[in-house]
Amino acid sequence: MRELSKVENFRELGGYKTKDGKIVKKGLLYRSANLFNLSDKAKEHLDAVGFALIFDLRSNRERDEKPDYVPKGAKYVQESALQFMDTENSLNRRNKDGSFDMREHVLKAGKDEVRMQEMELMMREMYPEMIRKCDAYRVFFKCLLEADGEPILYHCSAGKDRTGVCSALILRILGVPDDVIMDDYLLSNKRNTKKNKELILKSKLFLRNKKLKKLIAQMLGVAQPLLESALKEIDNLYGNFDNFVHEGLGLSQTDVEKLKNIYLV
Repeated sequence: MRELSKVENFRELGGYKTKDGKIVKKGLLYRSANLFNLSDKAKEHLDAVGFALIFDLRSNRERDEKPDYVPKGAKYVQESALQFMDTENSLNRRNKDGSFDMREHVLKAGKDEVRMQEMELMMREMYPEMIRKCDAYRVFFKCLLEADGEPILYHCSAGKDRTGVCSALILRILGVPDDVIMDDYLLSNKRNTKKNKELILKSKLFLRNKKLKKLIAQMLGVAQPLLESALKEIDNLYGNFDNFVHEGLGLSQTDVEKLKNIYLV
């Protein structure tokens, strides 16, 4: 797995303990950032895992800009977990060369107070929005059941927000404690440190604009209140997590038990 460690934010969910003493099986549930521009060695190692599914949570725009490498034998499914990313608006303007990168985009916001305010609003609403419009996660769990215990990988652009919510949902369904789920979510801050520092250095305004500094830190990393806002939205809309699993994600109790039988030991 040494070469796969070079894939941005690549890691697995295996090894976590559940509330009832079981353990999430290793080698089955993987998460990462996009699979674009990988080395030949990394591609070979992805092929060797034997993935049955690559689930892409990015928007159509992001997918087209940085298409995934799909490992041999894997089924590729793409469903946008943030539907606003596929609409033309001030938050997803493309660069002059036609490219788009959300993390690059936020670094330019400091030159425009209105855009900065829009970015702040987006950060507050992004996580609850993933719960309000959870179609992508509904499809994901259907695909997860169909994979029937074969290795799968799910990802977004940086592997932290949309992927982080997806991981939290999986682990909660399997019965992993919330504090462990939060620790896993916050690991993205360590995994993405090198690339984030490179992006921050591109912003000449970073050291002068305190508001931008805070916004960049929020946008490039993850923070406990963000994931908590998604979990709170579940309770607001559905009353409790079990209702969300059944009504929002469309999983029956039989489906939940099947997932536990597959992924726990």
